[in-house]
Amino acid sequence: MLRPLPAMACLLAACAMPPRPADPPPPREPPAPPQTPVADWESGRAVAAGLAAGAPDEAPFRAMAIWWREALRQSAWLRVADHDGVADRFELAVDPRARTATAIWRHSDGPTVLATLAFPDGDVPSAIDRLAVAARAAVGDTTPAPIASAAGVSPRHDVVDAVADAIALLRDGGFGGARGILRAQRRRDARAPWLLEPLAACEAAFGDHAAALRLCNEALAEPARLLPTTRHRLRRARLLAQAALTPATSAACDAELLALATADRMARPHDLEPLRSLATAHALRGEYAAATPLLDQLLACDPDAANACLLAGYAALALGAPAAAADHFAAVRGRLPAATTLLPHACALFAAGQREALRDLLDRAVDDAAASHDPLELDARRVRAALCLAGGDDAGLRAELRAILAWLVARPAALQGRADEFQAQAALLAERGDADEVLRLLALVEATPVAATLAPMIAALRRALPAGELAALRARTPDAHVALRGPWNPPLRGPEWLAATRP
Repeated sequence: MLRPLPAMACLLAACAMPPRPADPPPPREPPAPPQTPVADWESGRAVAAGLAAGAPDEAPFRAMAIWWREALRQSAWLRVADHDGVADRFELAVDPRARTATAIWRHSDGPTVLATLAFPDGDVPSAIDRLAVAARAAVGDTTPAPIASAAGVSPRHDVVDAVADAIALLRDGGFGGARGILRAQRRRDARAPWLLEPLAACEAAFGDHAAALRLCNEALAEPARLLPTTRHRLRRARLLAQAALTPATSAACDAELLALATADRMARPHDLEPLRSLATAHALRGEYAAATPLLDQLLACDPDAANACLLAGYAALALGAPAAAADHFAAVRGRLPAATTLLPHACALFAAGQREALRDLLDRAVDDAAASHDPLELDARRVRAALCLAGGDDAGLRAELRAILAWLVARPAALQGRADEFQAQAALLAERGDADEVLRLLALVEATPVAATLAPMIAALRRALPAGELAALRARTPDAHVALRGPWNPPLRGPEWLAATRP
């Protein structure tokens, strides 16, 4: 039974001490498992993990729940879920007064005590490690647990509690808030791989793949603190970051990810992370028929997994099921960076014939990006221009092209990097009857600091306008520079309807 006491701070001093040395000692030898297991569980049976009812909602106790879950998760026999949507639950009950800890199995027939032990030394994390091994042994699981939970997570309960909040934010799309929390917690436990892995995910989501790669390498250099699941996530994130940084190596990285997933799935067949990596590797390689059943299995176990939903959307789109793909993309809107979801979602809605929903998606994307000064506004407008072209809305197309060109002229640095797009879309606007607007915008470009760099493009447009030779300047499709290769999604080329350079 859990009872909060005024002296709790003294008892849990071990939970708030400074980070342990780089090579913490292994956990103490667990007590000998029972001669006869309480229950004989089949391999792969799922179990949730948490505190017993009545535990105070305080940081030390919330940290205990994380230590408990991660100690159990070292099992290669059970599948420890991140949520309570499974029938069986292993609960941790700590009695601070008696200094005892008990593991209780909650199931449909009622509670069953799996193991109990005393910790007279007051070392709560170590007691949790020993209790987790004993609890797993009570259901027939003899997987060793070589990493102490406090070392694998953090020995500081304040760090554990904050990082758990950041991970929850990540699952809901709160990348900015999560990154702020994780960066702050690095000052308290700078070398914790359990902290560095979600921080690497945040950096990658914001496009800083170099930072993500550095964080992964830093975390993987702490073998004494690498829990099996954390180690796999970091190795996957490192490969994805490397592929994003150096596209020429992406095929090799994808092959290495496939090999990693296959090997770790053999060693830990019920851990969802190797399954996630296997599905990701197949999707990145364009092997959507192989990826789909794996993604279905993953989503059955973790229906809120944003990455899996996104990949399932790509697979459905590639396999000719655009309506199903649109549903997957809708499920992750707002939970992943819009730059990774907008184009595939638009493609799925267009292919499914859902034009009204597509227009609503694009209108909201433009408004949201404009309000937050996000450069995604330009790409959202380009897709909206393509929709106008596909639907024969000439007035809408001209309005969108004028807005796109004005956006670039107002941002000379962006214009310099996207000169080919400016040229193609200016040519299309001139063909549609707005040559005077193009000339006005060119005069503005000539007054910018990048005019000298853009002189060939300006001259080409000025020559083509009176000669009526604009078609050659419209060779690039508007999605040519949409970079979709990243940590969340495979490469995607927009379909023919996005070729807005056509008359």
